[in-house]
Amino acid sequence: DNALRSLQSLADPTNTLDWPAIRSLFAESAHLSHKDWSRTDVAGQRLSKLIHGPEDTSFRRIFARVLEDGNWDGAVAASAARPSSFQPWVVLVTGVNGIRKTTSAYQP
Repeated sequence: DNALRSLQSLADPTNTLDWPAIRSLFAESAHLSHKDWSRTDVAGQRLSKLIHGPEDTSFRRIFARVLEDGNWDGAVAASAARPSSFQPWVVLVTGVNGIRKTTSAYQP
């Protein structure tokens, strides 16, 4: 419930998000490891249907830090400028606190 309240505090006050469905998804999957990729993908697909996408005001407010620090709008522009055959990639860095994940990511 704390995670849900946290998202609600960030969302657009006039939002139309289905909070009971989001709570249900959290209850079913938030405590499970992200390392089971197929299960994580299913949960992510369900969440994307509930929280919509970057064009939605609540989504942009909830994920503002990720969108801004991750240069989402710049990435969208870059994607539009390259051929559709080009497939970008992402690196997910996980681990416990203090093992220098962030420092390592910024090394040349």
